[in-house]
Amino acid sequence: MKRILYIISLLCLGLLSTGCDSEEQPGEEEKRTVEVPVEFNFTSSGNELTTRTNPVGPGNPGETNTRPIYVDRVKVYIYQRPAFYSTIEKEYKGDYNKFIDAMYDSSIMANQANFDKFIKKPTVKAIKKDLATQYSRAKYESLMSLSSALKAENEKLASLHKTYIRGLEEMKLPVPSYPDANFTIRLTYGNVKPYSPRDGVFYKFYTTTDGIIEKEDPENREFNVPAKLKELIEKKDFGRYAMPNGDMPVCFLSTNDITGGNSGSPVLNENGELIGCAFDGNWESLSGDINFDNDLQRCINLDIRYVLFILEKLGGCGHLINEMTIVE
Repeated sequence: MKRILYIISLLCLGLLSTGCDSEEQPGEEEKRTVEVPVEFNFTSSGNELTTRTNPVGPGNPGETNTRPIYVDRVKVYIYQRPAFYSTIEKEYKGDYNKFIDAMYDSSIMANQANFDKFIKKPTVKAIKKDLATQYSRAKYESLMSLSSALKAENEKLASLHKTYIRGLEEMKLPVPSYPDANFTIRLTYGNVKPYSPRDGVFYKFYTTTDGIIEKEDPENREFNVPAKLKELIEKKDFGRYAMPNGDMPVCFLSTNDITGGNSGSPVLNENGELIGCAFDGNWESLSGDINFDNDLQRCINLDIRYVLFILEKLGGCGHLINEMTIVE
């Protein structure tokens, strides 16, 4: 599997670098289309990439497709590729498979035998000649070179970003703008609350382990219930974490306004006690970044009682439970 992934990654780099060097095997329906060497057309506005498609023959140049392309970026890919591309072209005649095979067969890091042989007589020369280290060094050298080149441009963007944010804030006035949850600490408040999205439909404010069994699907890994968990649920072996009626809560809804980056945030009650973790929103909350509707939009939270149940009963982590102060 590693070798396959490695080949895919190198082929992707090769496609970015050389444009039209991939050896695709078209399906039966795709054999009508043949890609030919590209031509750059500088006569019209902007740089363009031109390709021709079948049918191509005497007196028939085929259809022409023209699409924009940043030629300077193509030149960067072609002439500033990592050094290991030269190794592939010169020593392996452009055969990526041979390069990968050689790397995995001969590299110091490829297997225990190669590593043990190197350790018996380690040299700097052997490390420098190793294909894997050559690949790694070339990749990072190119990365550092590009990072240095981009530094000045990033500094320009940073100064412009301040102007952009200021403009966004002024555009939304008099409504205040709160910070992006991905980069700042943010506090939001709400209430545990059910909702009814349309006529005849009503969602309670909580779910239980009954739903886990109802949704079980052994063929779908997202709904595959571990045997031990299923046994605990069927026996109602929930310990002290069950509700008064014996049910085990799993999730609950609240009117908290959340967005991307909030997942995993603690949910606290009015006493500052941890009662759950926010992890999702209902379907109706997708428009929440534009307009929040208290009647329809809900934050979906994992009930802390279910977390504790999983830790103690399924995970066998009673020692962690003993370190906590649990309010019942």
